[in-house]
Amino acid sequence: MSASDQEDAILPLVRNVIATRYDDLPAEARDIAKKCVIDTLGVTIAGSTAQGCDTIASMAKEWGGHQESTILAYGEQVPSPNAAWVNATMARARDLDDYDSVTAEHPSVSTVTTALAISELVGGVSGKEAITAITLGADLSIRIRSAFKVKAGMSPWVSSSFSVFPSAAVAGKLLGLDEDQMLNAMGLALCQVSNTIQGHQEGALSVRVHHGIGVRAGLLSALMAEKGITGPHYVLEGKFGLYPIYGQNKYDRDILLAELGKQFLNTRISTKPWPCCGAAYGVIEGTLQLVQEYDIHPEDVDEIIVNIDQTAYAFTFEPGEEKRSPQTVPAAQFSIPYTVGTAVVYRDVTLDNFTEEGIKDEKVLEIARKVNAVVKPELTATPSAQAPSLVEIRTSRGKFGPRKIDYVKGSPQNPMTLEECIEKFRKCLNFSVKPLPKENTEEVIDMVKGLEDVSDIARIARLLA
Repeated sequence: MSASDQEDAILPLVRNVIATRYDDLPAEARDIAKKCVIDTLGVTIAGSTAQGCDTIASMAKEWGGHQESTILAYGEQVPSPNAAWVNATMARARDLDDYDSVTAEHPSVSTVTTALAISELVGGVSGKEAITAITLGADLSIRIRSAFKVKAGMSPWVSSSFSVFPSAAVAGKLLGLDEDQMLNAMGLALCQVSNTIQGHQEGALSVRVHHGIGVRAGLLSALMAEKGITGPHYVLEGKFGLYPIYGQNKYDRDILLAELGKQFLNTRISTKPWPCCGAAYGVIEGTLQLVQEYDIHPEDVDEIIVNIDQTAYAFTFEPGEEKRSPQTVPAAQFSIPYTVGTAVVYRDVTLDNFTEEGIKDEKVLEIARKVNAVVKPELTATPSAQAPSLVEIRTSRGKFGPRKIDYVKGSPQNPMTLEECIEKFRKCLNFSVKPLPKENTEEVIDMVKGLEDVSDIARIARLLA
């Protein structure tokens, strides 16, 4: 598609980001944004002790530069793009951050970390402005991903591939970019799109690092655009735009722009109760229900059969032998056999199960070797059914199940409350690289509860330093 055909779809998206104000947002979208903030702050703090994050933080500190924005938990201030890079990497590291189950997009890693970094850079960013930018960034992000029509489970691209766009949108909104500057920011963001599912399959640390790379690139794109650096404007539908290059030109423009400015898709965001891939959630909840309801113990289990869709299979069951015996924490986070084994053995799935020592737990691995999967295309996730799956446990006492799960805890249909997100935040603090004063964290909680009344959100970063 070229300029002679029609305006690029990025233009109405950009105009919506620029024009929308806090009062235009429905109450539900505002409330979800506040949950996204406290949830992301918590998982970022927890990520400060995750493998690889200390290395990224050390790199940023060694490079030095202007003291603009804070690396959470560590406390040092570095240039804003680098602070956003480290914070987003930490936020993604534990795989406990929120997501859209239909597209596997992880919006808040990009939006919240960007908003916090920009707030320290420019000063005076109010809670209302932050809520608005975070909501719009998530909406843009989910829309761009939803429009792809590549067959489920066959796309080589993952959410971190496109984290650059919501980051650029949030930064541009809070910097007050005009239409031309915002288009330039999106064009510059396009220049930095990359990443594939390969890291997920191999259990590489790139799974967590790349989201941070995308956030750094998005924030940098907005800063460059503010200074007059231009980028292509046919970002999505140009001959070499996002959809022709990354989506084989298979996309739905109507889905991309449906009810733009009226419906805000951050309302599709799911909050994670367990630190692993959301594609495994239906299986985990089904397993937990069965083992608790029928008092199934590890020694009882002969075989566990899970019915999942192609996307869940590609992310969490291939290659089979490696998923049954993950060699790295990221590999365990993207393994249905491992997470099911954990659910059977411990009747829960927690951060303690995803450490370099934890993934060697032979009791869990023994169950993991007994997990088999059947692909059922009809179980594909939709806006009305998150991570649908069937779980059947065959034991020495007989067969239990199949148990079908449509709406796991944390999904829009079965949401976590703000108070539950706050409790999750408090638990995440136990994994901080440095102890944080209780009075500071309680003040952060109070600020997020009344975020719409906060005059400058930069204080949140200082309190979590």
